[in-house]
Amino acid sequence: MKNILLALLFGVIGYTYLKTSYPVFTGSYQNVSSAKYSLSQYSDLADGETYQEAVNDLNDPGNLVAHSGTTDVYQWVNPDGSNMSATFQNGKLISKAQAGLK
Repeated sequence: MKNILLALLFGVIGYTYLKTSYPVFTGSYQNVSSAKYSLSQYSDLADGETYQEAVNDLNDPGNLVAHSGTTDVYQWVNPDGSNMSATFQNGKLISKAQAGLK
């Protein structure tokens, strides 16, 4: 079951990555706004914590990108495309992933 959830999570991340528009490189990164979500915030998300606790920690409900039965996958994306996602089963964090967070 966990392998199926992980496959779903990474499939959603891949799809979202392809569908997300990124800033066009103009020779400098001055036009890219600063990151809203950090690696530190990602690291603070702990297995077993509730979705509402995660929302409180990140000050943002994120985007629901997948739902199946009692399992929900949420994603938080920075303007530069870096992101984190979290899978909640029965409202509790069971896995998380990140790409490019600083």
